[in-house]
Amino acid sequence: MKKILLYGLNDETADQYQTLAANNSIAMYIINDSMLDTSVEKLFEINDDLDNQHADFENAYMVLQEIEVNELVLLLKQMDSIGKPFEGIKIMRTESNRQWSMRELFIQAEKEYNVTKKAMVLQELIRSCNGLDVSELDPHQRNEFKDGIMNGYMLLKSGEYDEDALNAAIAVLSENLKNCRRLYN
Repeated sequence: MKKILLYGLNDETADQYQTLAANNSIAMYIINDSMLDTSVEKLFEINDDLDNQHADFENAYMVLQEIEVNELVLLLKQMDSIGKPFEGIKIMRTESNRQWSMRELFIQAEKEYNVTKKAMVLQELIRSCNGLDVSELDPHQRNEFKDGIMNGYMLLKSGEYDEDALNAAIAVLSENLKNCRRLYN
C-alpha cells in the first residue's frame, strides 16, 4: 500500500499535505514522539493520525512506502504550488530498515543528509575555485591551493567519505579562497 508517514510538521501544513496525498491515492499519517521507539514496520500498520507532538527531532521527516519517484516528484511539486514546499528529510522504507526504530531511522537519515549537504558545499567550493588566477600567490600557497582542489575533487569522486573528511576538505578550500581574496582586495 502506498503510504507516507510524516513527522515534525505543524497541523495546518500536515493537513494540507494529507489532502494532496489523498488526491494522489496515497495514504498519509502523522506520527509523534511517543512512537519513535516503535519499529518502522509496525508504524506502517497505523491507519490513523497520532497527535502531532514532535520535539525530539528538529527536522521534519517524510517516510515513504511503495512510492515511485515520479509520484513523489508530483507530490512535492504540488506541495510547492500551494506555497508549502517540504523542506525536511525524505526516507524510503526498505527491507533493511524495516526493523529499525523510527528514532534509529531518523538519526541515520539525518547523518546521511548532513554528509550529502557537506558534499554539495565541497562541490560548490571546488567550482568557485576553478578559473581563479592564483599566479600571484607564492609558490607554496599556489601548490596548497591546487592540492586542496585536487584532494577535494578526489574525495568526492571516490564516493567514500564521511563528515570529518568533508569538513577537513571544506576547511582547506575555504582557507585557500581567503588567501586568494586577499590578492584581489
